[in-house]
Amino acid sequence: MNQFYVSIIFLGIILILVSMVWIAYDRKKSYDYEKRVDEKKNELEGIISDAEQMIDELNKFSDYVVTKIDLKNEELSLKLKSLEEYERCSEMRPTKQNESAQPTIGTAVDVSAADEEIFAFNGRKDSYLDTLKVEDAVSGIHEAQEAREEEKGKRIPLNGRYKEVLDLAQKGMDHTEIARLLNMGKGEVQLVLGLNR
Repeated sequence: MNQFYVSIIFLGIILILVSMVWIAYDRKKSYDYEKRVDEKKNELEGIISDAEQMIDELNKFSDYVVTKIDLKNEELSLKLKSLEEYERCSEMRPTKQNESAQPTIGTAVDVSAADEEIFAFNGRKDSYLDTLKVEDAVSGIHEAQEAREEEKGKRIPLNGRYKEVLDLAQKGMDHTEIARLLNMGKGEVQLVLGLNR
């Protein structure tokens, strides 16, 4: 009977030792797992911070691009306006003055050598060269208008998402709200709105 109790006690001691080893192994395993989780968490936080920095840089770059496009657009529209005004002024130029008109005193006119004809408008005398400049300006206007029409033809058609951006902006939503709602970048939303002003 004593041997039975001794064997049971011995078996209990072995089970206790095995369970203690098992617990120690499990603790080490959980510690390693937590360590790996912390490492992955730190890596993920680093990636997220890098992504946020890239998003900020892209937002700044898109703002810069939109600003540059606006400036170039304003320059082009000012040039087109001045050319259109110049064209209107050139259309108001009078027809050729009769050939018997005399040049003003102090003006050397050599019709055959300089190939000039005298024009008059409200008592002012302009040369044939000014008319040529006007014609050049008019042809420049036509070329600019053709380039503008070509540019309109080359414009990329808006897809559904971009139309949604424009619709939401017309409803008065902010860039951030539109970006969050449509799952787009804030810079992309600003770029779409800037290009379609």
